[in-house]
Amino acid sequence: MKCFILTLSLLVTASNAYANTINLSWDWATSFISTSQRSTSFKYENHDAVQNFNGLVDVQADYLAWRGVFSIKVDNAYVNDHYGRDWGGQAETTFIIRELVWQDEVTIFGQTWDATVGKVQIDWGVGYGYRALDLFKPYRQNALDLVAEEGVTAVALSMFDDSGEWTGLYTNSGWNQQSLTAFEAANEQQGVGVRRYGLVGSHEYQLVAYYDDIRQGLLGASWVTLLDPQWSLHSSSVIQNNYYGYQQPLSVMAPVVLEQQGHAWQTLVGVSWASETGHKLIAEYWYDSRAWSRSQWQQAIARSQQLIVAPATTELAYSYAQGFQQTNIVQHNLMLHWQWDLQSWLQWQGKNSALWLADITPTLDILYSPQDNGIIATQWLTYQWLDSGDQAVDLEFSARFFTGENDSAYALVSDKYMIALTVRGRF
Repeated sequence: MKCFILTLSLLVTASNAYANTINLSWDWATSFISTSQRSTSFKYENHDAVQNFNGLVDVQADYLAWRGVFSIKVDNAYVNDHYGRDWGGQAETTFIIRELVWQDEVTIFGQTWDATVGKVQIDWGVGYGYRALDLFKPYRQNALDLVAEEGVTAVALSMFDDSGEWTGLYTNSGWNQQSLTAFEAANEQQGVGVRRYGLVGSHEYQLVAYYDDIRQGLLGASWVTLLDPQWSLHSSSVIQNNYYGYQQPLSVMAPVVLEQQGHAWQTLVGVSWASETGHKLIAEYWYDSRAWSRSQWQQAIARSQQLIVAPATTELAYSYAQGFQQTNIVQHNLMLHWQWDLQSWLQWQGKNSALWLADITPTLDILYSPQDNGIIATQWLTYQWLDSGDQAVDLEFSARFFTGENDSAYALVSDKYMIALTVRGRF
């Protein structure tokens, strides 16, 4: 915590010293999270609940053609578990270079190009619950805890024409300040590719071809269609030659291993609807062949229940929990997202009373696994406490529940539910 305060003081001092030359934007967030845990055949938990307090400060610095986004993240500043309460003893402070990039126009052989060089977040994904075209780093969607997403090292050139954009690029995802899981480390890649973005009337499309040292060949595409001011359709697909994933062994006496596997594809289709009264709905279905199938999860459950009864084979049983570390836990997913903009509703109703409701935004996500009837339900309630233009403070209450049929994958996640109180601000 002392390191966090000292570093923040230095950054504020630097911002005052260079305010005339560098444009700085500051954001901060704190969160208190309580997680209720349960023991399963995949993992034994010796405590029912854990509470922790985390903090995050972001600063974006813009200078001429340069942009940097830097974060200081403090995890476990406060921890309350079965060992007792601990203020600062388990705190982990990380300085993160999220982006550090130069972007400007260059002229090559008489042709003007937009050039990008440095660490940058490349966001090509289409969709809400899952974004198959986030090819270089799978950015976390709808996280309850504080997240500082890092970009990838990239060199890119883009050229525009009458109907769209061509981009050629090289990327390397190996520059990280934060610790990685074994799955994330195995999927670090570097490669080259080309992307075509097009706009035809009310339709947008992307075509991507990419080759890297992990997937060894990938083709991707997306399509977005605006049907009218209220309705739109979106879809995306990826096929790839190889990938790293967790493989269940042939023998029950061997552990689950992370290894390279061949041929995979992911696809998503969705529809969005927005009403004049502030309601917004998104419904999506996606499939990911890299995730474990229903039969593989049934085998994992049966084997872990068999192995966990003997102390000598407990670790083998726990190895099947690695299936939860993959990009998607199950192959088939249905997502329903709802959000209500109460300010639009008040304006539509012509109400001049209860204007405080305009500062509240409720949100609900339901993720459903149709093969095993598993459910992940998440709700957010956000209150905009302050917004003066230069400064803003939002208060957010959120909760996520992992439930469903007893033998569903989502119901066997060791986290039974999570409740978070988050404060976010800008100054």
